Amino acid sequence: MPPSMAFARHFAAHFVDLEVDVDTGGIKLLNYVATQDSGTVINPKLLGNQVIGGAIQGSGFAMFEELIFDKDSGKVLNANLLDYKVLRFVDFPTQPGILFGESYDPVGPYGARSAGETPIAAPIPAIAQAVYNATGVRVDVPMTAERILKALNKI
Repeated sequence: MPPSMAFARHFAAHFVDLEVDVDTGGIKLLNYVATQDSGTVINPKLLGNQVIGGAIQGSGFAMFEELIFDKDSGKVLNANLLDYKVLRFVDFPTQPGILFGESYDPVGPYGARSAGETPIAAPIPAIAQAVYNATGVRVDVPMTAERILKALNKI
């Protein structure tokens, strides 16, 4: 994209090593590496927390989270944490890798850019591609066990 003096662009790429159990449809994230170019990194610890927090949220969206609506009334049928599945602590690798690419951006303060959207968006295609690499099938999000088994023609 051409340079802009109106807004600063940020970039990310996430990489996932996972296993798919073709008998149950379950996904297990084995390793996770997030890269982020947010310009000049002013506070690496804070940026790292932002990136991994977004990766965790995006991974939950990719694998579990889905609102289910009643077709007649429009009421949300899974409006509680008992029925609305989210990523649990045990579902994400305990030691994810983080790599920062630094480049000065003239728009942001001290050459910094934001880091709020890319860390939550990048896990979805990373996990989708890893599931495809593991199984040979494309699966819509959320990539639940049921959808994986349907894509594998097991149910």
